Formats: sequence, C-alpha cells, structure tokens
Amino acid sequence: MTDHTFNAGLGAAAAERQEAARNRDAAERGDAPLLPSERLWGFWEFTYANSALAIATWAFLIGGAIGLFVGPKEGIAAIVIGNIVGVVLTALATTPLSGRYGIEQFVALRSQFGYNGSRVVYVLAVVVLTMGWLAVLAMMFGRSIDGLAALSAGEAANPTGIKMVIAAVGAILVTWFIVAKGPTSIKFFNMVVSPALVILMIVMLYLILQNRSFAELLAMPALAPPFEDDTLSFIIAVEVNLAAGFSWWPYIGNLARLTKNERTAFWPNILGIFGAAALGEIVGLLAAVALGESDPTIWMTKIAGPMIGIIALLFVAFANMTSMANILYTSIVGLRQVGTASVRAISWGTILFLFCLIPLGLVIFYPQMYDGFFIFLVWTSALNSALAGIGIADYFFLRGQKLDMRSLHGPQENGPYHFWAGFNPIGLAALAVGFVVYVMIFNPQTLASIPAFKYLTASVPSCLAAGGVHYVLTRLFARGRGWGLYP
Repeated sequence: MTDHTFNAGLGAAAAERQEAARNRDAAERGDAPLLPSERLWGFWEFTYANSALAIATWAFLIGGAIGLFVGPKEGIAAIVIGNIVGVVLTALATTPLSGRYGIEQFVALRSQFGYNGSRVVYVLAVVVLTMGWLAVLAMMFGRSIDGLAALSAGEAANPTGIKMVIAAVGAILVTWFIVAKGPTSIKFFNMVVSPALVILMIVMLYLILQNRSFAELLAMPALAPPFEDDTLSFIIAVEVNLAAGFSWWPYIGNLARLTKNERTAFWPNILGIFGAAALGEIVGLLAAVALGESDPTIWMTKIAGPMIGIIALLFVAFANMTSMANILYTSIVGLRQVGTASVRAISWGTILFLFCLIPLGLVIFYPQMYDGFFIFLVWTSALNSALAGIGIADYFFLRGQKLDMRSLHGPQENGPYHFWAGFNPIGLAALAVGFVVYVMIFNPQTLASIPAFKYLTASVPSCLAAGGVHYVLTRLFARGRGWGLYP
C-alpha cells in the first residue's frame, strides 16, 4: 500500500468519524430520531433523572400551598390523588411515542396539530411556561443562597435583596453552561444529586416528626382555608396537584426519547415524577402546618438549627439547578424543531443563552413573580390537561401507536402532516374546547367554580373534552380530506 493510499484511508476514516459525531449530535438535539443504541438512559437512570426533575423547591412550595386549603390528613390524600392522575395521563400522552421512536416531542406534535400548529402549541405550552419556571426556580435558588449567607453570618435573611438577585442570575448562567455541554452532563448531574435529595427529604421528614408526632400533625387544621365548605377546599387542593401532575407535559416526552424503549420511557415516571414530587410535597405540607410558614427557604432554617438548615438549603439550591437544566434542555430541543431555518442555524450554546435572556430579565426586574407561582401553576393546567387528552386520543385511539418518521422529519409543505396550511384545525379546536371547559368549571385567578367542580375537578373534564372532540372530529372530517395520514 502506498503512502498516498494509506493517507487517503486515514482521511476517509476521519471523515466518517466526524460525520458520525455530527449525526449523533443532531440526534441528541432533536434533529433526527435517536436509535436505541444512541440512547442514554435505562430504567433506573431515567428514574434518577425524573426524581431530580421532581424534587425541587417547587414541590415544597406546592405542599405549603396545600396546607393553606386543608389540613395534613386531607392534604396527603389530595397530593396522592392529584399527582398520580396528572402524571399518568401526561406520561401516556408523551412518553410511549418518544420511547418507541426516539422522536422529539414537538416533532411528534406535527401529527396532531400540523407543523405550524405545533409551533403555536410550543409557544403556549413551553415558551411561557419554561421561561416562567426558570425565573421562579432561579429566584428560589437565590433565596436559598441568601438564607445560607444569613445563617452563616447570624443575620436576618432578605429574600428580595441584591444577594438573591445575584445568586438567581448566577443560577441561570450556570444552568446555561451545563446544558450547553449536552445531555451527558445532565445525566451525570442527575445521578449525583437525585439520590442525595431523596435522603434529604427523609431527613427533613424525620426532623419534623421529632417535634410533633405524626398523629398530632394529622390533626392540625389548615393554615388559611378560603372557604367554609371543606369539600370545596379539598377539591381545590386536588386540582392544584392535578395541575402539578399535568405541568410535566412539556418536558418528560423529550426526556423519554433518551430512554431505551417504551416501558423504560413510561414506568419511571411513576417512581420518579410521582414518587419524588409527592414526597417533596408531603414534606412541604407537614413543615408548613407545623411551623406556620410555607416558604421552604424560611422553614428549613427553623426546623433543626443553623447547621442542618445550611445543609438543607444547599441541597435544595442544587435541586433547583437539576430541574432548571432538565427543563431548559427539553425546551431548546423542541425550539430547534418548531423554529424556522434561521432559528435552527443558531448554534446550540447561543440559542440556549438567548432563551435565558427573558428569565434573566424577570429575575432582575420582576422578582414579585415568585409570590404568584400558585396561580401561575394552576393556569398551566387549563392548557396541559387538554394537550394530554388530545395526545392520548390521537396516538392510541386514532393512530394505533403508529407514526411515519419520514413524513415527520421530511419536508412539511406537501407532506401528509401538512393538514391545512400547516395547521390542523381539528386539533387546535379541541385544544380551545378543553381550555374553555376548564375555565368555565374553575377560574384559577379567582378560585370561583361551578357546583360540578366539587365532583369532577376541572383538569379531568378538560382532558376528556379535548380528547373527545379531537377523536370525533378527526373520524368525521380528517380522513375524507386526506389529512394527517390516519389509518
């Protein structure tokens, strides 16, 4: 073999490796389906990832909010009922298709809403939600760091001061750096932080029970029930937890595409998302009623002295970081798919940073948003519950769990998922119906409700209405027009 031939062979091998690396990066970032050999997570790894996503200060805050409506006995029941229903319905709508095909969640949405319709859904369900949650979680991180500094110096905490703002900005920038490295770095972060956080939850629960027995805690009343009707207060508590369960809709589908198969994509959500979130909420609920304070950055400093408080706040701060990294990664993967060619041409690190600019602005100029997280959370369920119903109806009942990968990833203008000008009017109409049904039954802004709310909640009727409208209208109209490649 001549030197020229040998060098040519080396050059070809190097080119193949570079091409393979480009294909792998494209698949990881959602531009192509992930092959089973390219996926990162088995059952326990995905469980760790879900646990790290679910165990964050928002779980403590939600638990504390439940303590405002009902006492611990009813609150624990509301946490379990609401979360299990919300998580199961959300997981069914998003994870089986991602686990089977390795497909990005918002690419899959082209089969339900059209390629332009999926952009509308992305803006409604992800941009507003994720930017809001990134800001809230960053501010929670900042409050934790401010609490740490106050404990160390023996001073009073200032949760809206300059230390909080600086720490919150730093949290967003560090999250950007982590996600810019890709899902492998997120996997490592989850594997380290998640087990430690589960241990922390157990320790917190133990410390709470050191001051009061479990029976005493269960007998305590709600902190500030807004209604004299105990049943109505309980159903609102259930609805808040349904909203918490449905709030995972924009994220767990894109995380599930990194799993080995459908079972691995679905079942870890029950252990990870439901189990970890329920544990965090119960700890937050018990701490709130025991200490009369729902903010974990405050009650953690009271529960067992400065040393334990410092450790707890430190872990909770990093829990927020894992959640921020996971939701930012899944959101940008979706953005690259629904965006235009000019958006996809932006480098991975740059588009991540641009997405973080609005959360940075909210942290600096609108820190009051932290105090409105409860209303913000419940409003998201008016949209997410309807999206879950449409997803289940479309994938399981209309398509028989079959999607055409070439059509989803190929040119959309004249493809079978084109629908009408890139929009599926049936899917969008079903989404609107689900949203309207929710708000007619229960108004998250005022907590006003109709009598049926006490028996049905609002999220479940919204999910059923949206799924039913999508199924019926698709059977009546879509097939005759050749829309959507329905069998």
